[in-house]
Amino acid sequence: MTQPTVVASTPTATLKLDLPADATVLLMGKQMHKAGSTRQWSVPLTTADKDHAYEIQVVVGAKKVSHVATLRSGETTRLNVTLNDGNLVVRTSGAADQLAAK
Repeated sequence: MTQPTVVASTPTATLKLDLPADATVLLMGKQMHKAGSTRQWSVPLTTADKDHAYEIQVVVGAKKVSHVATLRSGETTRLNVTLNDGNLVVRTSGAADQLAAK
């Protein structure tokens, strides 16, 4: 009798961004091509048992903000990027201002 083949799945995390609809997003330096005010990606991770630093850049007009998010396998990280008093501001769900770009 043949043993069933076990295929290890790649661990992933979900990244959701709420941001201006005209924003350009770069993930780990690579430009993404999704559009809209809410965008979501399934991010492959190297291992399931540790935190992963993930660089996110958002550009709106001449303003640019960079943020390093902590992603965990099986979890969703949601960030809100807004233009506030001429600056791009990144917030995690329910958190205070984390980073502002002028």
